[in-house]
Amino acid sequence: MNRILILALVVTSVLAAACTAAPSVAPNLAPTAHSSASPVKSATIRLEVPDEADIADIPWLMAIDSLGKQGYNIETMSLSNTLGPVAMAQGDIDMASLSNQLAWAAIGKGAPIQTVMDKSANTYMLITNKNVQTCADLDGRPVAVGSVSTVNWAMLNAYLQKECPETQPEILIVTGGSNRMAALLSDEVDGAMQDIDDLIELERERPGEFHGLIVLAQAFPGLQLNSHAANRDFAEQHPELVKDVIRAVFAARRTIQDPNVLRDAITKYVGLEPDRAQQAADTYLARKVWDVSGTYTPETVQAIIDFLQEFGDMLPELTADDVADLSYYDAVVDEIGRQ
Repeated sequence: MNRILILALVVTSVLAAACTAAPSVAPNLAPTAHSSASPVKSATIRLEVPDEADIADIPWLMAIDSLGKQGYNIETMSLSNTLGPVAMAQGDIDMASLSNQLAWAAIGKGAPIQTVMDKSANTYMLITNKNVQTCADLDGRPVAVGSVSTVNWAMLNAYLQKECPETQPEILIVTGGSNRMAALLSDEVDGAMQDIDDLIELERERPGEFHGLIVLAQAFPGLQLNSHAANRDFAEQHPELVKDVIRAVFAARRTIQDPNVLRDAITKYVGLEPDRAQQAADTYLARKVWDVSGTYTPETVQAIIDFLQEFGDMLPELTADDVADLSYYDAVVDEIGRQ
């Protein structure tokens, strides 16, 4: 077993009333291409949006703007990761990007939620300094992670067990990505679990001294942490609306395959300066973070469930049919074609 030293533990309590906070009108977001022949829409859609967007959220935010331009009345609500499934189960939001582990656990307890579309590849990696070149080099070295109860931790642990079972890094729980970045830069740790664009920042600060040792999307291809989900009752009552949302997300993904478009979107949504935004755009596109073809299948969902049942905290009886309805997704893919 890896030795675990808890450096920081934050216990957060939330009120159920937070789930019923009044929604706000969606901001004016960057446009996404959609068919000019599409009829003007008039329904209201209640969508969850992140308080602080990261790069992986950009297609979702662009899709929201596109839907507004089509005529939909968009109401948005920002919730913590844990409250999203609660709000959807209570009918306070119609569609959202949710943690698979949390949403599917809620489904296992009877929540009327269903996954309707993938979100993005896992953007996290174990970044290490130049003293750590192989998995075996991690033995006895301090490695910072945000928690030992996340899927990212489960993936890292599974990788270590498989690739270098004798290796026992000293796992330090350091909450907050910026705190783990500071620990890397001050040489307090030899590795940390971070997002893709953190490696870009480290390279800017100390060129040539850090690298991505374990890239989770490569080590576990297809194993996604989040997906786009819908309230089941809402989806059954408004199937065409759900397909419009999925169609808008696909349009956004395809639009940002142009690195200049993605650079501008990163600058707008995430607030990075243009030169760093360009580096991030090139990196995300090179790693194919967003699927533009439509390859999400029940088999993909089942593979994620299988992993969570083995290494995470997922009810053993759950199957892909229990947590996902990809009929809306498949209909859109058949319509727009694959790339």
